[in-house]
Amino acid sequence: MTTISLLRKQLNFSFDLVTRAMADIDDTMLHWEPAPNSWGLRLHNDLWIIDSPKPDPIPPGPKTIGWLAAHLAGCKEMYFDYAFGPGNKIPEQLILPGDAIGLNKYLVKTQKALKQKLSKLSVDDLEKKTATFWGEKKPIWWIYWIMIYHDTEHGGQIMQIKNEYKNKP
Repeated sequence: MTTISLLRKQLNFSFDLVTRAMADIDDTMLHWEPAPNSWGLRLHNDLWIIDSPKPDPIPPGPKTIGWLAAHLAGCKEMYFDYAFGPGNKIPEQLILPGDAIGLNKYLVKTQKALKQKLSKLSVDDLEKKTATFWGEKKPIWWIYWIMIYHDTEHGGQIMQIKNEYKNKP
């Protein structure tokens, strides 16, 4: 198995978890707060944005499914822009959908861009260093690895919040 085929399999596997987690999510569930002061996806001045407390609290606060899904797709867009595009996007410029159908489409669109780019890379390309949105250079394989990890982490969190919502008293 080549490194590229392994990354492709893992990219598909981890995104399948996100897809299964997001299945049957409606707008009410998307914005449901599992605890007081949950981080959410909120409408401000006709734009949907995710809460971003500064400085980042440790531990971070509880999150809504909307926050997690928008964060996942937004990160995919940002990582892709810096690794393979002009590298000039900032989080405040991302156009985030505020509904479950729109977020699912956004997740699929950003995942598709990563998959298509991976299909055009060689094993040698994976070792090339590329930009990140915080200014550090990382090998291209690392960009894919972190997206795989990110999908697995937040896909599991979405599934847990979904279960909590469906089993709430």
